Amino acid sequence: MNQKRNGTISVVDLENNCGLIVDENGQDIPFSLKDAPETFQLDTQVSFNIELSENGLAAINIQKITR
Repeated sequence: MNQKRNGTISVVDLENNCGLIVDENGQDIPFSLKDAPETFQLDTQVSFNIELSENGLAAINIQKITR
Protein backbone atom coordinates (compact mmCIF):
# COMPACT_ATOMS: atom_id res chain seq x y z
CA MET A 1 0.00 0.00 0.00
CA ASN A 2 2.82 2.37 -0.70
CA GLN A 3 1.52 4.11 -3.81
CA LYS A 4 1.21 7.91 -3.86
CA ARG A 5 -2.30 9.34 -3.52
CA ASN A 6 -3.57 12.88 -3.87
CA GLY A 7 -6.16 14.56 -1.71
CA THR A 8 -7.27 17.64 0.18
CA ILE A 9 -6.83 18.40 3.88
CA SER A 10 -10.40 18.64 5.17
CA VAL A 11 -10.02 18.58 8.97
CA VAL A 12 -7.26 19.77 11.30
CA ASP A 13 -7.65 19.07 15.03
CA LEU A 14 -4.82 20.90 16.81
CA GLU A 15 -6.02 19.74 20.23
CA ASN A 16 -5.70 16.05 19.32
CA ASN A 17 -2.75 16.53 16.90
CA CYS A 18 -4.55 14.89 13.97
CA GLY A 19 -6.58 15.56 10.87
CA LEU A 20 -8.28 14.08 7.82
CA ILE A 21 -7.45 14.08 4.14
CA VAL A 22 -10.17 13.35 1.58
CA ASP A 23 -8.51 11.41 -1.24
CA GLU A 24 -9.44 11.41 -4.93
CA ASN A 25 -11.93 8.58 -4.29
CA GLY A 26 -13.74 10.52 -1.55
CA GLN A 27 -12.25 8.33 1.20
CA ASP A 28 -11.36 9.98 4.54
CA ILE A 29 -7.77 9.15 5.49
CA PRO A 30 -6.65 10.18 8.99
CA PHE A 31 -3.18 11.61 9.63
CA SER A 32 -1.04 12.79 12.50
CA LEU A 33 0.03 16.44 12.36
CA LYS A 34 3.63 15.27 12.76
CA ASP A 35 3.32 13.77 9.24
CA ALA A 36 1.87 16.96 7.70
CA PRO A 37 3.79 19.69 5.89
CA GLU A 38 4.96 22.54 8.07
CA THR A 39 2.78 25.07 6.27
CA PHE A 40 -0.74 24.04 5.35
CA GLN A 41 -4.33 25.15 5.66
CA LEU A 42 -7.69 23.51 5.21
CA ASP A 43 -8.31 22.73 1.54
CA THR A 44 -4.56 22.37 0.88
CA GLN A 45 -3.90 19.92 -1.96
CA VAL A 46 -1.46 17.23 -0.83
CA SER A 47 0.12 13.98 -1.98
CA PHE A 48 0.72 11.19 0.51
CA ASN A 49 1.36 7.51 1.05
CA ILE A 50 -0.94 5.11 2.89
CA GLU A 51 0.17 3.04 5.86
CA LEU A 52 -1.76 0.37 7.67
CA SER A 53 -1.50 1.32 11.35
CA GLU A 54 -2.95 -0.40 14.39
CA ASN A 55 -5.99 1.90 14.04
CA GLY A 56 -6.50 1.30 10.30
CA LEU A 57 -5.32 3.30 7.30
CA ALA A 58 -3.27 6.45 7.90
CA ALA A 59 -1.66 9.04 5.61
CA ILE A 60 2.12 9.42 5.89
CA ASN A 61 4.82 11.30 3.96
CA ILE A 62 2.38 14.15 3.32
CA GLN A 63 3.63 16.76 0.87
CA LYS A 64 1.98 19.96 -0.27
CA ILE A 65 1.22 20.01 -4.01
CA THR A 66 2.43 23.21 -5.62
CA ARG A 67 1.01 24.15 -8.98
